[in-house]
Amino acid sequence: MRLPHVLARRTASIATTVLGGALIASTALATGASAVSSSAPALASADADDTGRMMLVLDSSGSMKEKAGDGATKIEAARTALESVVDKLSDSQDVGMRVFGATVFSRNDKGACTDTQKVVDPGTDNRDALRAAISAYKPYGETPIGTALLEAARDLGDEGRRSIVLVSDGESTCAPDPCKVAARISKQGIDLTVDVVGLSVDAKTRKQLRCIAEAGNGRYYDAEDAGELSGALDTAAVRAARPWTAIGTPITGGPDAANATTITTGDWRDVLGPQHTVPGQRWFRFTRTIPGSTVRVSAAIAGPTGGYEVDDGLYVETFVGSEDCGTGADSQAGTGYQPILVATEAVPGNRDYNDECKDGSEITFNVTRGKQSGDVSRRTEELVEIRIIEEPPAANAASLPASAPKASEDVPSMSDPTPLPTGGVSFGDAAPLDPGAFRGSIVPGETQIFRIDLDWGQSLSSVIQFDPITDTQKQALGDVDLNTTLWTFSPGRAIARAPFVSDSRGRLTDFSSPELAAVTPVVTYNERRSTADGNAAASIAGPYYLVLGVAGENGGTVEGAAAGVELGFTLGLARNGERKGVPEYDGEAPQFGGETSETVDPGDDDSGEADASDTSASSATDSDDGAGWLPFALAGAGAVLVLGGVAALLVVRRRRRQSAEQAPPAYQPWEGPGGASPYQ
Repeated sequence: MRLPHVLARRTASIATTVLGGALIASTALATGASAVSSSAPALASADADDTGRMMLVLDSSGSMKEKAGDGATKIEAARTALESVVDKLSDSQDVGMRVFGATVFSRNDKGACTDTQKVVDPGTDNRDALRAAISAYKPYGETPIGTALLEAARDLGDEGRRSIVLVSDGESTCAPDPCKVAARISKQGIDLTVDVVGLSVDAKTRKQLRCIAEAGNGRYYDAEDAGELSGALDTAAVRAARPWTAIGTPITGGPDAANATTITTGDWRDVLGPQHTVPGQRWFRFTRTIPGSTVRVSAAIAGPTGGYEVDDGLYVETFVGSEDCGTGADSQAGTGYQPILVATEAVPGNRDYNDECKDGSEITFNVTRGKQSGDVSRRTEELVEIRIIEEPPAANAASLPASAPKASEDVPSMSDPTPLPTGGVSFGDAAPLDPGAFRGSIVPGETQIFRIDLDWGQSLSSVIQFDPITDTQKQALGDVDLNTTLWTFSPGRAIARAPFVSDSRGRLTDFSSPELAAVTPVVTYNERRSTADGNAAASIAGPYYLVLGVAGENGGTVEGAAAGVELGFTLGLARNGERKGVPEYDGEAPQFGGETSETVDPGDDDSGEADASDTSASSATDSDDGAGWLPFALAGAGAVLVLGGVAALLVVRRRRRQSAEQAPPAYQPWEGPGGASPYQ
């Protein structure tokens, strides 16, 4: 079977298989507590397996007695939606519930503007308490949203991943201003976000509720009845329970080249300021430990949502002394929505003719946010994930294949698929997969990431077939067209894409359902010299990442009933080729988050798992998740598996260059399209 191109199909029945991750998130929402996904998706620095703490903040004001869109009262709609979600809660989800306007009737009565109560403490063993609180939930008093948000933030504490889901049908009737409160809360860190669901609201109320979500780095949803509220809550919970997770050791980059922060191999995370600001660029310095090594630098942030009006960009510039060793820009720039923006560069890469880039001991690089197009850039801070890989030269490079052979286009049969495991939302918690056919589902705004190991001489073929839109889904989606994407990233985070046989984008509408294909080049050592970025990306063996995303047109935010539509799909994976063209490294094999990259045959069940004693105590944060991952064992003598815990002991320090003349130009990143640098 050859890899298909995009096909148009008429409406048919949609699969009802529920992706485990969506269920977990949905349930989380039912607990009411947290919700966070936003036009600028929340970036969490917590353990990748930690879904965080969530608080559901519910409006119990008198207006909740009014009718919703389906004829039931708003309070009845809220109870119905919450009960349906709480039944799906994961046993491990930490959630709680707070109400406001539940005990003081009139604004003129004492305590009306401080009338908020925590009715269920955040926890994992509180499902009966949640159900009891939902049953007792009644409309009564005023709408002190600002105070309720402040108290909910206190309920969640000041550490780890935290999120709030606010459900309200009206404007705040009390000070403090809830928009200002949300902005104040968000300053506690990008690990805390506020999502908002407006239940049958008017334009004026919607404006305030949207303001709260935006100020709280969250997302706003419209709902008219119990069905739409359930969908909005489910979607909010998915995003809140599984936000983007930047892995790595915390670090702060320098403000300029002369004050670049020293960095070593491994995974790191920093915070980039808004575009066109000095904090929007960070400088780092890396010293080679192996003469003639290839140093791979990557930076990743969550892709923006919001459609054509909101854009973002990312650059990595590398230098040895004053010599420019290459610039990498996010590969998706100007081509539409992507769940993750990644910029990568290898030194020397295909510039091995440049002696300074090839042999220089000290590499300075910057990571810069930069707008590519559009009218409005994201003005939020974003966590950036930085990966440094140092790969020794191969002593047998001259005898290895000069270029990659044509990648196989064969994929397995799509019949008899098995349930797809829960996909991750970041590189750090990507779900490991073996070849085969799978059934899964995804909701608009969700990202799912999977990890497949590739050895030297192998390639990965992936194809996904989306189910046609049903009549029921068509009604929920309305005029919304959905963008679907499927990309494969290399161990160095670069997009590994074989041209002509990959169809990585499609549109899902009521009259067409896409079939996407992502094919990697054959993993070939000497392709690092290639000027084709997709081939150069596949010049190292290790964990490859399949990234699936769905959003509105050009990444637009999907709200209301459309946000809760569950889209079924079938995924087929084939790992083609045999292990061959293996480099003989002149030094230790490269490290990936504390694990070595030299592989045995991924199909060899005797390779075993990495011993727990060889992983970091905080491996979920500082390295790729080891669950189900085939460790890359060293074939040669003298190989050492670097302990992840060592990274935690690294001392980050800044130092000035001995000679200003040798420094790369300060704050002068690569000029974007049109020739004008947006950073001057």
